Amino acid sequence: MKLTSIQVKNYRSVEDSEKFAIDDITCLVGKNESGKTAILKAIEGINPFQEGMKYDKTTDYPRRYLSQYDERHSYRAEVCISEWKLNQKDIEVLKEEFGEDCLDSHIITITTYYEGSRTFSIQLNQKNVVHHLCNEKNLNAAEMAVIGDPDAVKDLYQKISESGTESEKLISIKEHIEEYRDKSAYLKAIDLLFPRVPSFVYFSYYSRMSGAISINQYRANKENNKVSENDEVFADFLSFAGTSIDEIDKIDKHEEFKSKIEAASNRITDQIFDYWTQNTNLEIEFEVSEGKESDPRPFNSGTVMRARVKNTAHRASVPFSERSAGFIWFFSFLVHFSQVEKHYSEQNENANVIVLLDEPGLTLHAKAQYDLLRYIQEKLASNYQVIYSTHSPFMVIPDQLSSIRTVEDVIRERQNGRQEILGTKVSSDFLKTSRDTIFPLQSALGYEISQTLFIGEKVLLVEGASDILYLKKISNLLKEQDRSHIEQWVLCPAGGIDKIAPFVSLYLSHGKGRKIVVLTDYQKGHKKKVQRLRDSNMMSSLLLYSDFCDKEEADVEDLFEQLLYLKILNHSCGVSIEPGNINSDNRILKEIESQGHEISHYKPADWLLRNEDVLREDNEEVNRTLGRFENLFNKINENQ
Repeated sequence: MKLTSIQVKNYRSVEDSEKFAIDDITCLVGKNESGKTAILKAIEGINPFQEGMKYDKTTDYPRRYLSQYDERHSYRAEVCISEWKLNQKDIEVLKEEFGEDCLDSHIITITTYYEGSRTFSIQLNQKNVVHHLCNEKNLNAAEMAVIGDPDAVKDLYQKISESGTESEKLISIKEHIEEYRDKSAYLKAIDLLFPRVPSFVYFSYYSRMSGAISINQYRANKENNKVSENDEVFADFLSFAGTSIDEIDKIDKHEEFKSKIEAASNRITDQIFDYWTQNTNLEIEFEVSEGKESDPRPFNSGTVMRARVKNTAHRASVPFSERSAGFIWFFSFLVHFSQVEKHYSEQNENANVIVLLDEPGLTLHAKAQYDLLRYIQEKLASNYQVIYSTHSPFMVIPDQLSSIRTVEDVIRERQNGRQEILGTKVSSDFLKTSRDTIFPLQSALGYEISQTLFIGEKVLLVEGASDILYLKKISNLLKEQDRSHIEQWVLCPAGGIDKIAPFVSLYLSHGKGRKIVVLTDYQKGHKKKVQRLRDSNMMSSLLLYSDFCDKEEADVEDLFEQLLYLKILNHSCGVSIEPGNINSDNRILKEIESQGHEISHYKPADWLLRNEDVLREDNEEVNRTLGRFENLFNKINENQ
């Protein structure tokens, strides 16, 4: 079955989260202390994978209302109301027992409460169930007369019991109903479905594998149910390796154990480096030895197992606990979850798990967070529903904004100036959420827009918007004439020659196989800047407008014949500049500005966009202009 919605109530900072939808991947975004952990822990309590996890009224019920608990709840307080959609296998299980038309809806509701109880709401059509039980036995008219037309299975049972019938078929139906809990078809449906409800596996930043474990101390803690989460992850690794704590002390199995550990180390290392791109020169090593007297307790006696991380590039290893917190977390998560999968498949082949990740990758670099997000999408979400919380823009999936839920601790100001505390709310309506809460979404979306709007496999980086308009318009015109054009290139404005290097470095340089051509204005003071760009090898080619119009200095406007550009300029800007007043050896805009005219670079390009007929005239000015642009496009296309 699939979780479709959640509503959390009466839990820590949450008075009523309000109902919110759950997708294959659901991202809870909110500030620190907004209640994200409370939401996840409340969800975990629906059907926790961790033994012993339950709601505690003293510690989990909203503290400011704890003394009013009995007044506010006549029986018990709800914590989590969850809706589920039954899958085909779930439906078949019910149909096998109750018949083809046993369900009025494929949606069920599970509500969990304090005191460790839960209720199910299943729309079971009891009348159809009764018909199924009777039709299976092919009752005759006399037998049907005994039972009449009961509305529920309990009624059917009661009528058969009170009739004193000796019919073997009716007695068989009665005995079958007696196998139901409390002789209730509804409770039987719950008993059939509950083993199929996914368990919730909660994983937080704090669940990190210990760097060393004392076997004696672990056994003692195990007996007293005091094993730390970090030591449990270490034990999970041993199980992943195909061994256990008990096998470590058996000397005759040392080599077998070592081989298992090495095999598991290689396996988990390979898994990590499918997604961990920060440092691929790391390997996991394990060693088993007797504790030394001078070592700190409890590692000063008995058998001790230690994990180390080796950097093959530096040919050195360090204790596992001294590696970066991000690497330790990611490694621990993979080990722990691999054992959750194994355990659950062994214990319950019919059900599934739902993964709850509380601030995953909190200590990871932004690029590593993208690696983790890719792991969640490709590995986890392909098999399990995942609900995770974050306040990092790099843990948001920009093309899945519909799966994002904002989490906010809402406090409103009343008219009398006093505060009204509404508690943690979860919403998919970004317009109702504070700017601070949605800041990660704004950041993630802004970065994604910069990538998707501007970035392609072939990028032509230009100065500004006017360059794009001129190049696009004339390229389209040349395409109509079956001449060279730049249809396959993504045009992107950088804002000037000084911004090209950082722009390429930040946005463009990491794409595999990407072609980057820079087309820029040129002035005499740009010589060293141009040379540095060419020497950087950051781009496929760097082109100057001056190379295509026989001028020492040139802008995009200088590709136009002077008469043609002045015609465009005079019409678009409402000026009357004559050709005789312009020195054709200089940049045309520089000449115009030197005469006291303040000219917009954008207006002429915008006018040309709407008045392209000026370029369709068959005259020398147009032909020479189109020829220069065609030469430029040919040079750009050499980089394809």
